[in-house]
Amino acid sequence: MKKPIYKRKWFIGPIIFIILGGIISSMENEDAVTEQNTNKVAGEIEEEFVAETREEEIELLIQDIVEEHYNRTSIKDITINENLGTDEEDDFITLVYLSFDAKNRAKTAKEMIDIYSSDLGARLADEKDITEIAIFWEVPYLKEDSNIAKFNLQRVDDKMVFKDKWYDNSIFN
Repeated sequence: MKKPIYKRKWFIGPIIFIILGGIISSMENEDAVTEQNTNKVAGEIEEEFVAETREEEIELLIQDIVEEHYNRTSIKDITINENLGTDEEDDFITLVYLSFDAKNRAKTAKEMIDIYSSDLGARLADEKDITEIAIFWEVPYLKEDSNIAKFNLQRVDDKMVFKDKWYDNSIFN
């Protein structure tokens, strides 16, 4: 007597694959939905935050610039201080600590952090109450947990110009 079709080996194998495929597909869809919901919640939280001080407005502006325009760059810290070296009230010095996280050669990393620093200065030049910017760069691929470049920019009329540039000579020679 022949076995029923559902008990035959050649029938059971493909059924197991179909069932496993369905389970895996279902799990992937759940992960995608969870990720979308997480991003949605994070976006809602960001939108709800309203800056209460000018320092917070500047910090949010810098965060937006970095996130929107600088690939593979993360923010380590942003500090906004009142500039006590001027007679003007309510002018600020910004200290921006960034990390260029791409795995590039030293020459390419230097070119990118030069471009990003120049661009950040140009974008912040529109903020008339920012009088100085100090940008500190880490490049973990080239040197862990250490700044390898620093840029100082200062306001001259309506522009931010480089006052000083420093590079780690052990990386950029």
